[in-house]
Amino acid sequence: MSKKNSAQTAWSPELPPPEFSQTRSAACAWLYALHFYADQDVATLRPLLATCYPLANLDVAEDMVRRRAPFQDVSDELVDEIVSLTHQEGYEVLQWREAALRILAIDYLSTLKSSSSQLSEDCVQRVSTTLDEKLRGTTKNACQILSGQRTRLRKTIRSLIVALLYEIQYRPGAELETLQSDVMELVRRYPDQEFVQSNFPFEDYLDNHNVLNARGRFAFCEAIKSVREIRAHLSELDERIQASSKRWRISRMSVVDLNILRMAAYELFFERLSPPRILINEAVELAKTFGAEQSKNFVNGILQQLCNDNHIEVG
Repeated sequence: MSKKNSAQTAWSPELPPPEFSQTRSAACAWLYALHFYADQDVATLRPLLATCYPLANLDVAEDMVRRRAPFQDVSDELVDEIVSLTHQEGYEVLQWREAALRILAIDYLSTLKSSSSQLSEDCVQRVSTTLDEKLRGTTKNACQILSGQRTRLRKTIRSLIVALLYEIQYRPGAELETLQSDVMELVRRYPDQEFVQSNFPFEDYLDNHNVLNARGRFAFCEAIKSVREIRAHLSELDERIQASSKRWRISRMSVVDLNILRMAAYELFFERLSPPRILINEAVELAKTFGAEQSKNFVNGILQQLCNDNHIEVG
């Protein structure tokens, strides 16, 4: 990567392809229309959108608005919670910008591990060119808040995955739903609440009655889905980890370190959504938090070797 590129901020001028942007614009227009005409007839709306956004994939736009696959896990309640966090003092609520932010939130939450910068800049462009350049600054702030919430949510999900895998190691016969309940109780009752709030930030994910809100339910849902996939590929993951561990047998690794490695290896070989460098960095951060003093170096070394052995460029 050139020095110029490495120095870029999160607000890169590079935008997604026109067809991607037009699809999101069509989805925004759809939401905007529904705000004023809740019973807007699809048969009437689609031809109009096709004229305004000729490159848009209107099926995808409708899937986003109707929350059909692959957006089915992103509920209206979840989007409401995320977008409401962008409303700060002096913030002017405009329906077009709200529609654009909601579509951005749906994108963020349905693709948790993709890059934020292009999606955010595309949203900023859509708002500022449609309304007024003066809105660019406040819209950028709103997008940054959404991006920060997404990063925090992703950190919480990864922490929950490690906690669930840890529980499974000692209670292999337990149902995932039981483990989920137990992990939630552990998070809520852990004596060091400062540690919990830093690493399982559930003060934002509980309602006034100490019950999971939409963000909390989404975090556990995503963690459970990932754990199921990791367990389905456990033998291959362990074989890959063992092949790249020159001095340690898996049976001698700490439970925390091994499960961080399993999660990272799954993301590396099966999900393939996060850049390897970011994936390794986040695994090392988890090792610093939950592992022993030497865990961060151990996890980093194994993952670097895993990439080298499988010809994966870390960057």
